[in-house]
Order: sequence, then structure tokens, then C-alpha cells
Amino acid sequence: DVVQLGDAQGLKQSFRFEKTRPDDFIRELTHINDVVTNKKSYSPISLTRGLETMMVIAAAHKSALERRTVSIDYSRGFIPSGLI
Repeated sequence: DVVQLGDAQGLKQSFRFEKTRPDDFIRELTHINDVVTNKKSYSPISLTRGLETMMVIAAAHKSALERRTVSIDYSRGFIPSGLI
């Protein structure tokens, strides 16, 4: 796996990481595929929980970029303007 960092001028740095556990999420991915392809009709994975998790990740990212505390206003929905 490779992570690339870039700046406004387009300068990039690449960092290579050797996989030590390449199948970490294979069971989760197989489960999602089974639900999407109708092989399973039930999933304990909550879409709302996934959206909440993504908002926390987005808030952390925005906080790091802007170097300030970022809050989440869930009343605005799961959209970028919910990050305040």
C-alpha cells in the first residue's frame, strides 16, 4: 500500500507500507457483498452508525487541517455543513 502526500504546488511524497495483515477486512467485505447482491437479507451493520462514524472521521480531518476544534451538528444531517 502507498500513501501519497501533496501540497498546493503539486509536490508529492510517497510512503510505502508493507501489508502485514492483508485479509483484515475480508469478512466484512464479503458480508457487504452478500447483502448488496441479495445473498443475505439481514445485516447487523447499521447504515446510520456508518454515517456517524464517517462524520467523526471527517470532523477529525477538518480539525487537523484547520487546527481548531470541530463539532458535529447531526440536526443538519450527514453532510459537510454539519461540521461546525
